[in-house]
Amino acid sequence: MRSVIQTQKYGEIVYDESYWTGKKTVTVGGVQLKKVNKKTFVGEINGEQVTALIAGSFLSGAIIDVNGDKFRMTEPAKWYDYVLSFAWVAIYLVWSVSEALCMIFPVVGGALGGVVAGLGAAAALFIIKPMKNIAAKIAVSLGMFVAVMLVNFALALIYISAVL
Repeated sequence: MRSVIQTQKYGEIVYDESYWTGKKTVTVGGVQLKKVNKKTFVGEINGEQVTALIAGSFLSGAIIDVNGDKFRMTEPAKWYDYVLSFAWVAIYLVWSVSEALCMIFPVVGGALGGVVAGLGAAAALFIIKPMKNIAAKIAVSLGMFVAVMLVNFALALIYISAVL
């Protein structure tokens, strides 16, 4: 997730955080700073030593402190983003343990189904967090629910065909 802001003192500040690994990079005034540790980056801009400290993350809201000047790079996820991303997991969990519902539409449960549902919920959160339109957030969340149910349905069919 890439976030760019324009400042008077430092020019353009770019904060980039990998969706998959959480690896962070910071560029200040067109110069990519060298990573010292997980939250500290250093570099030299126009002969001046620059130290950037990162607090937070893409989901919790990232703030960069550049030589004492703090800049908000990303807003934290709202409470309803979490609700939209994870509420349907409860529906899946109930469905996966209900024998009657699995007779209608079988889905794999247990650890495998839980991992698929958890990954789907996390992906939904990362996708809907930057969106502004609530209807689009709801549509993405429902789409992810359908995708998780279809993947777990396919896994259930594979399991059923292997057992029978």
